[in-house]
Amino acid sequence: MSLFLHIGYPKTSTTYLQNYYFNRLNVNFLGKKLHSESWINSSERRRYNHLIKILNERNKNHTLKIPKETTLISAESLIGNIWKDDFNNFKSINKILKHKNLKFIITIRRQSEIFYSLYKQYLWEGGKKELSAFFKNSMSSKNREFNIDCLNYNNLLMKLEKNINKNNYIILPCEMISEKYFNEFNKIFSNFLNLKLKKINYKNEIIRTGYSTNEQFYVRISNKFQNCKLNNHKDVIIRKPNLFQRLKNPRNYFLKIAKLESFFFKRELKNLEDIKIKVNKYFYKSNKELSKKLPVDLSKFNYY
Repeated sequence: MSLFLHIGYPKTSTTYLQNYYFNRLNVNFLGKKLHSESWINSSERRRYNHLIKILNERNKNHTLKIPKETTLISAESLIGNIWKDDFNNFKSINKILKHKNLKFIITIRRQSEIFYSLYKQYLWEGGKKELSAFFKNSMSSKNREFNIDCLNYNNLLMKLEKNINKNNYIILPCEMISEKYFNEFNKIFSNFLNLKLKKINYKNEIIRTGYSTNEQFYVRISNKFQNCKLNNHKDVIIRKPNLFQRLKNPRNYFLKIAKLESFFFKRELKNLEDIKIKVNKYFYKSNKELSKKLPVDLSKFNYY
């Protein structure tokens, strides 16, 4: 049988896929379950952790045993830590590629949208910069907290082309996970997993999309106040904080102020649209090249 790895990107509808779509496929799915205490304490979670640990090891002698049944693992962490500059070289993927008989699923998102979503994640992780400064820093080559070139999906594809058979990976835009394109997405995805096509209805489920502009302002203040450092993501499982930890965290109080403020006015985010235009322009050429090699025309989703 085969082991399929859905390795991200982060912020490409991964929560929707993990909590709705993957569970409905005729496949042994191992992946995070949002807010599921039963999953955290399950043998399924322990099996998931064991496989992730082996995949992340550099020991070439530690052989990964492929499960007897067709298995799908979803873990964005396998693609690497986006807050480390070496993410651009996809070094984390090198550790995975040493294992044989793996098949890769990569979901992508239009860079202008994923960049802003990652900025909100950056604040959640402890970042302190305003959006404009974060963008300028990501385009720099010195002391950057995020390297925008890691969003060059064509570079990732070329790395995969050099190392594995083209039949062992697929790249799909997460914009297909919509009412209009979901059936097409399901068909392509099921075909790649060699599954009999199963009718799965698109579920128009709203998932929180990160901090509002008001919250972004106060979270930055909170992060500066606490002198936060970016999360190093050493833990495989992040447990919910208990009541004492929540009361102890100043960020929760700043967020309450933001929520109260939002009843009276909405803060404007300077230069957001201008930054999105610049990001789209930056990746226009590489996206056009990428589209020629994918089963889906990216121009339909305004990648170029």
